[in-house]
Amino acid sequence: MEIPTINFGQLEGEKRGETMALLHHACEKWGFFQIENHGIDKELMEKVKQFINIYYEEKLKDGFFKSDISKALENKENASNRDWESSFFIWHRPESNINKFADFSEDFRKTMEIYVNQLVKVAEKLSELMCENLGLEKDHIKKTFSGIKGPAVGTKVAKYPECPNPELVRGLREHTDAGGIILLLQDDQVPGLEFFKDGKWFKIPPSKNNTIFINTGDQIEVLSNGRGLREHTDAGGIILLLQDDQVPGLEFFKDGKWFKIPPSKNNTIFINTGDQIEVLRHGRYQSILHRVMTGKCGSRLSVATFYNPAGDAVISPAEKLLYPKNYSFKDYLKFYSSTKFSEKSGRFESMKNKENKEA
Repeated sequence: MEIPTINFGQLEGEKRGETMALLHHACEKWGFFQIENHGIDKELMEKVKQFINIYYEEKLKDGFFKSDISKALENKENASNRDWESSFFIWHRPESNINKFADFSEDFRKTMEIYVNQLVKVAEKLSELMCENLGLEKDHIKKTFSGIKGPAVGTKVAKYPECPNPELVRGLREHTDAGGIILLLQDDQVPGLEFFKDGKWFKIPPSKNNTIFINTGDQIEVLSNGRGLREHTDAGGIILLLQDDQVPGLEFFKDGKWFKIPPSKNNTIFINTGDQIEVLRHGRYQSILHRVMTGKCGSRLSVATFYNPAGDAVISPAEKLLYPKNYSFKDYLKFYSSTKFSEKSGRFESMKNKENKEA
């Protein structure tokens, strides 16, 4: 099965209508796609991956292989309720915490700032295109995601090391994303990402040429007035993923099957939309179930940037599409933190019940 690829370079020419139709199909039927010709500098993306790989080798690797989960796997203990990953999270907006990482070089800080600023432009362009496809004002998502200080933007950096007993643990368990739009730069050599479609899991191959992959989260589904529910989704809005170009591992769940995501090549970035896009779109654009598999060969890199609602943003379906009514994103995250690896339908129902009690 071929992952939808949106060519940003065709949005201004005679193929704009065809490209917009493909984007609508990808958001409505997949919740996950990749974009090319997005305008982000290839050398910049390679520099981000290089900095992170060096940082992991010098600062994190030894500690990870001395951790409790590593010791458990050495003893061949089942660790199905834990994740085989070494990760950290950087907030960029509305306030940055990157200066709290004292062992980051100044060059790394500046590189991440430039990279994220370019990603935000891509996420906001995507949000405008989604709104256009649904007949909404082009800034509807951005306005809805904005609290007092604007949308929230953060990056989860993860390494999925080689695993001695991959049959006992996942790199990251099944989930959808809580937020809005997720932009993923992943490994171009090592696979591991899978998504669920048509009743089975499909493997995503390593990304070549720095492709960007897109994943929509739960809030896009609500905004778009959803037509159905899939099985971890992501809590937020728009997630942009820079993943390894060597090691696979990420998988997505679609239409009853798991699909494997290959390592990223050719400057492509993966995009997936989180739970909040699902809400805003009243479920027409759905967050997708995905997971990361472990393997004995290769350490896989994943850099996922989240374009999410601010904590004080009030989320509700677009009136033109009219799920639960208004709720704050921080209230949704309280449910998500304890139910990330459960079905998102329960979280939506909890928000409805909360609304009814307060009425």
